[in-house]
Amino acid sequence: MDVPDADAPLRHINRARLRRLLADRFDAGELRTLCFDLQIDYDDLPDAGKANKARDLVAYMERHARLPQLIVLGRKLRPDVPWDQAFDRAPGTPLGRLRAGVGVPRRWWMYAGMAGLALVILSFLAWRILRPPEAMALSFVSKRPDLINVRDILADGDVWIATTQGGISRYYVESEAWQEYGTLEGRVTEPLALARDPTGRLWVGDRAHGLSVLSPDGEVEWTYPVNADSEVSAVALTVDGAAWVGAWDTVHHRDVQGTWSVITPPLTSAYAIEQITLDVQGHAWFALYGAGIARLEPETSRWTVINQDSSCAGATQCLLSNFVNALYIDAQGRKWIGTEEGLSIMVDKGTARRWHNFTAADGLPASDVHAIVADDAGRFYVGTAAGLAVMDGMPQMLALPDFPAPLRDTYICALAFQPINRTLWVGTLEQGLSVWSTAR
Repeated sequence: MDVPDADAPLRHINRARLRRLLADRFDAGELRTLCFDLQIDYDDLPDAGKANKARDLVAYMERHARLPQLIVLGRKLRPDVPWDQAFDRAPGTPLGRLRAGVGVPRRWWMYAGMAGLALVILSFLAWRILRPPEAMALSFVSKRPDLINVRDILADGDVWIATTQGGISRYYVESEAWQEYGTLEGRVTEPLALARDPTGRLWVGDRAHGLSVLSPDGEVEWTYPVNADSEVSAVALTVDGAAWVGAWDTVHHRDVQGTWSVITPPLTSAYAIEQITLDVQGHAWFALYGAGIARLEPETSRWTVINQDSSCAGATQCLLSNFVNALYIDAQGRKWIGTEEGLSIMVDKGTARRWHNFTAADGLPASDVHAIVADDAGRFYVGTAAGLAVMDGMPQMLALPDFPAPLRDTYICALAFQPINRTLWVGTLEQGLSVWSTAR
C-alpha cells in the first residue's frame, strides 16, 4: 500500500496501529530523530518512556492534522517498517450488520388454522417489534466545504460549528442564514469545544487561548487561561450555571457563584481530557485519551475510574481501549464510548455491568471512533475515521448503502442532531461540513 504525501487525506490512518508501529519498531534514538525531522522537540513530549513518547507524538500530529507527514518522514527514516499496517481498510467496503452476541428473532409467522384472531395479533406485534431493522438512507440537505477540520458542533436552538482553520460559524435555523464569527480578533484561533449556558452565552475552548465566553451577539465578554499551554479541549455546563472545563490533564470547575477550583483526577497514567458529559444525576463524566473514562460525584468529590486496568481483570468483556475519543450518555443511562479500538457500550443495571463492543471486524467503517450522537427517534450515529454507521436501538447496526461519495469513508470528527428540523450535522477533517435529513 502506498503511503500518501503530506497533503493526502487522513481518513484511513488508524492512530492506534500507528502508535504501536512507532513503539514497537523505533528505538528512542530513532524517535528523537523523527521528531527532529518533524520540527518537534522530543523533550517537549510530556511523558517519559518510548511507548509514551510514541503515543504523545501521534496525538500531537493528529491534533495538528499532520499524521500523513509523520508517516511520510517515518517511511524515509525506516523504510523496512510495514507502514501499510497503519491504515484501515480501503474505502467503499460495505458495512456489515453488527451483532453483540444477542440474536434478533426472525419474523414470527402465523401457524395457519391452529390459532385464533388473538394469536394472529400477538404474532404480528412481535414481528413488528423484534424484526431486524431495514437499512435507512439520509437525504442530503446542504454542505459547507469551506468548513474543514471541524472539531465540535453544538445544536442548541441554532447551530454553532468550531473549526481549527476558520474559527466559529453560526447557522440560524429559522432564517436559514449563516454568520461567520471567525477568530474574534485572535481570541479564538483553534476552537476545540463548544457549550452554551442558560443565558445564551457561548463558551469556547481553544487550543491556544484557553476559555472564551461570548455574548449572545458574538462579542467576547471574558477569557480564562486555564494552564500554561492555554489549551481547553472540553467544556460542559450545568443548568444552574456551573461549568466543567477540561485542560489537557486537569479539570477546572466553576461553581454557580463564579468561583474557580482546580481538580486533578486520581490517575497515574498519562492522559488528555477529550470530552466532558453530564448525566441526569449531575455527575460529570470524562472521556480520557489514555486512561479510559472517569466519573466525578461533585457532592462527595468521589472519583470512579473505568478502564482496562481497573475493569478487565477476569472479565470476558470490558472497555475496548483506554484511548477514548468520545462519550455519549443516552436517555437510558447507557454510556456509548468511542475509542481507538472500537465502540464500547456500557450498561449498568443495579450492581451488574454489561459491555457491548463493536469494531471494524463487526462492520464499523473503522475501529477508530471519534463522535457519537442520537436523534429523537432512538437512532444512534457513530462517526469513525472511515465513515458513518447508524445503530437503530441495540444491538442492531444499519448500513447506509446509498450514502453519497462526499461523505462515505471520510474522517468524521464531530456529529450533532438538530431536533427543530430533524437534521444530522456531520463535521469531517478535510471534506467540510454536511447536513442531512434524518426523516424516513
